[in-house]
Amino acid sequence: MDLAPVLDSLGKDEFYWKLAAAVARYMDSGRFLTVRYAQYARPEFLVNAAMSTKAVQSYLKNYYRIDPLLRMVRDEATRPVVTFDEQRRNGSDTLFYDEIYRSAAIRDELVFLLPSIGGVYIAICIDRARRLFSEAEQLRARLIYPLLARIHSLHTYQTLYGQVGLDLDDGEIATMIQDVAGNILFRNRQWTQKADAMLEARLPEIVGSLRNGSEKIDDKIILHWETLDTTNAIAPSGKAVMLETVSPGFLDLTSEELIDRFAAQNSLTPTERKIVSYTLQGYTPGKIADFLDVRVGTIRNHKHRLYYKLDITTERELFSMMFESFVAQ
Repeated sequence: MDLAPVLDSLGKDEFYWKLAAAVARYMDSGRFLTVRYAQYARPEFLVNAAMSTKAVQSYLKNYYRIDPLLRMVRDEATRPVVTFDEQRRNGSDTLFYDEIYRSAAIRDELVFLLPSIGGVYIAICIDRARRLFSEAEQLRARLIYPLLARIHSLHTYQTLYGQVGLDLDDGEIATMIQDVAGNILFRNRQWTQKADAMLEARLPEIVGSLRNGSEKIDDKIILHWETLDTTNAIAPSGKAVMLETVSPGFLDLTSEELIDRFAAQNSLTPTERKIVSYTLQGYTPGKIADFLDVRVGTIRNHKHRLYYKLDITTERELFSMMFESFVAQ
């Protein structure tokens, strides 16, 4: 892997683009994303060389709420390297994969989850449209992960300590770094805009001796902090303090629960409910007919009446209507 351009971009605005592009070439892909996941704010796209503008807008509007990567970050259950196919096969809820990935024309995705500060993770996502990542390729990814994590750590140090880049100025999260004595070492642009002197003066009272914690500032903003480890190059045993705009959380519902609610809201018959379930799983009318032991024409007639009842014409509209009707609740 050619890391020279990546190392040259440490602490600079183009770092994540150079890093993701280098990793994508190494993994034999031309499609890549870099997404910032936080504890309270909604995900943010830092680099996008894979998804259409429409797909990104749909994701940021609502669908991020069923993104398993968001769940992993907020549940503090991250793994260094994961793949879409592995998550889909091992998960009970495949709505995100079956719909979001299909709409973005993604066959498989390999993700490197790189820790930042304050519970934030940077996901380097390498996409493929036609084939899965093999076990050998996944092993290669796990072997290079420590190197990528170290390079990312150096970038964070350069950004904070040298303040030569905009890594923490390019999003919505307000960030401040304190040393172990409580002295402020760094404020990003968002912090200077959102946090006044009064809030900074109250921090010792709010944080106290707690290593990690959070407190609501108002209905939309939450303050949280995390103690940095003793080996942190910027502020050993200091604290990263963040102000985040609270976003709606992860929807912890299985596909079947979503479909049950949708069926009840729209007075679907038991047969219509089964057809909706099979349709959202990607089965053809022929396969659904086999499951229900009826003729294909019968399934087509059922779907015609169902779509007329719901005032829609396509499967994509069916999923959007089901998901958005629930979010509206």
